[in-house]
Amino acid sequence: MKTAPVSPTSPWGVGIRPQGLLLSALLFGLLCGAWPAWAAKEGSATLNQQVGAGRWSGVRLRRLPRGTRLALALQTDGPVTVLLVSEREYLRFSRRGQTTHPLFEGHTDGRLSFSVRIPESGDYYLVIDNRQSTRGRDFRLKIRATAPGPSGGRRPETPGRRI
Repeated sequence: MKTAPVSPTSPWGVGIRPQGLLLSALLFGLLCGAWPAWAAKEGSATLNQQVGAGRWSGVRLRRLPRGTRLALALQTDGPVTVLLVSEREYLRFSRRGQTTHPLFEGHTDGRLSFSVRIPESGDYYLVIDNRQSTRGRDFRLKIRATAPGPSGGRRPETPGRRI
């Protein structure tokens, strides 16, 4: 008897794409490296993917520290809606198809760039929503994450010396 391949799922039954895991691992690794305490930690990643007609795709950004600045640039070959949501809002979206408190919501027919500061530490999700379309969409996503050090990314002043 043949069985269909099983894709990994989260504890909530939401599918996890291998590309999303790779992107999360890259950002997490870059943000958690050994850095001076005063230095901002920075990481970036690029993802090329497709979202099917009438579907949506979510990319998990794992363990982002509070105050992290995310700068995202999205390029698509057609109209899509873009959402950046907390884990709680992502679960609501995956169950009901809508969210009430996204950190960011935008629409694009080609290119879209935006940046946000993460209000609380945790997992966040970027959702590319193509449910209104009858065609699949290719997209390219570039993400840069900068987590501030304990001093907000500024080098501490040395007494008697101005910086």
